[in-house]
Amino acid sequence: MTPRHRAAILVTAGSLVLFATAAALPIWTASHRDSRGEGAMAVTIINYRPGPLWRADFVQPSWIRDQNRIQAALIATVIIGAAVFVYRRLVPKARPEPVGDYEEKSGGSVPDGRAPAC
Repeated sequence: MTPRHRAAILVTAGSLVLFATAAALPIWTASHRDSRGEGAMAVTIINYRPGPLWRADFVQPSWIRDQNRIQAALIATVIIGAAVFVYRRLVPKARPEPVGDYEEKSGGSVPDGRAPAC
């Protein structure tokens, strides 16, 4: 397995862990509908409270939807930034090898005679 593949697998696993952690935190605003009474006297009460991502409201009302979308965008930005940083640190930089048929002299690079001249 090449270092690039190893780094990609590690970054993907780390990103999934970060996303799962952020999704499980109770930072997402969710609505909870509670019905009380029966018949004509039934009343539906809507409470807004924090909860995990799978209970978050992305549809109604607009202030909750916008708040949850902003939080999702911030978390996605942090995860992508961390993934790019870790990937760039793990993948070794490709450095070109020095050309073998030239040597450095006071006049610059000149052929050293190992390669046939054109």
